[in-house]
Amino acid sequence: MKFAMVLGILGVIYSNSAAGAAYFDCSVKESLTLSRDGLLKENPNGLWPQKGAKFIVEYETGNIIGDLIGNKTGDRLLIKGDDSGVFYRSVTTYRLSYRVSALEIQRGMYESETPRSEIPFSYKSTLGAFLSGTCNLIGFRRD
Repeated sequence: MKFAMVLGILGVIYSNSAAGAAYFDCSVKESLTLSRDGLLKENPNGLWPQKGAKFIVEYETGNIIGDLIGNKTGDRLLIKGDDSGVFYRSVTTYRLSYRVSALEIQRGMYESETPRSEIPFSYKSTLGAFLSGTCNLIGFRRD
């Protein structure tokens, strides 16, 4: 049921992109967690989004939508960066649990960037997972 709901939401986002809404289409390439000895270790299977997991980020809102990654229940602070667009950050706070998640997409840091090129991201979840990977920016137009 949850998976079908996520697919439905993704369908709405993808169809909105055809109408001009920009979004990041992201894929997890590394999934780590902080161990008791202070080192980052591979996440146990099934506990966190694993390599290959996908999610999208709405460019204008910072809304993150994915099967195991999302921020719909929190308060988002979206930072799109300066005029150069070097970075894009979506920070989400969850008042009831006093937790924070943070996504940073390193837009514009690479001269070869085009709307379809892979842009690196890092993500820190509310429960201690550290994810990294790449995103493609879809439907973005500079005015």
